Amino acid sequence: MNISYQRSGGRRPPRDNESLQITDARFTMWRSVGAATYPATAIGHFAGTLPPDVREALGQEAADAAGAGNLTLTPKPDGALETITVDSVRASLGANDDPAGPWQPLITHLRQLLGDLTAQPRAAIAAHVEPDGTSARLVHLGTEPLRLDLTSLSVRAVLWQDYTTRGDWRAPNAGRPGETTAAPGWSLGLPFDHGFTIPEGTGVRVYVTFGAFNDAVLVPVSVEG
Repeated sequence: MNISYQRSGGRRPPRDNESLQITDARFTMWRSVGAATYPATAIGHFAGTLPPDVREALGQEAADAAGAGNLTLTPKPDGALETITVDSVRASLGANDDPAGPWQPLITHLRQLLGDLTAQPRAAIAAHVEPDGTSARLVHLGTEPLRLDLTSLSVRAVLWQDYTTRGDWRAPNAGRPGETTAAPGWSLGLPFDHGFTIPEGTGVRVYVTFGAFNDAVLVPVSVEG
């Protein structure tokens, strides 16, 4: 079983640049935009082994999709594009499309795995906000280093209550010169002097953009916490 999933583009920068490769029981994955899934995830490299039940389900779903032949749907303007290949058979569609037929179970499953498989980080970065909402930081996940470029680092804090924005703050001059390598144990405190009064029933989220290297390629990325 060889399955390749790619998601690229989208309306908001940084644009989606997500990929998942599955060969038999093993997978490798790169995530650029945490909010490409719900809930949002860490970004970076992920790799590991598929659980037996997931592998079995994917095998049947991939066989059914391949038997149906190629699928092509035009994505909406400014929508992210998904491309899925099963051996030599290909589907191309918008990330918000929900096609009926034999491709549908595989597409739905791969979209779910884009989030679920981040539980196996290899070299990844997540954003954490302290429960009291007064501080936030980037943290390294996994066992391998990830090279970062924080020159374009931006930090935004939003005070939410019942899905309504009660406060919105952006850190001035958050960027840091040069590159750095995030390794196991690495973390970085973020500017977070938003000044919010945080009453009961509200919560603070952080939205962070910066650059990370996918092998030798610098990729714009974003995480939420």
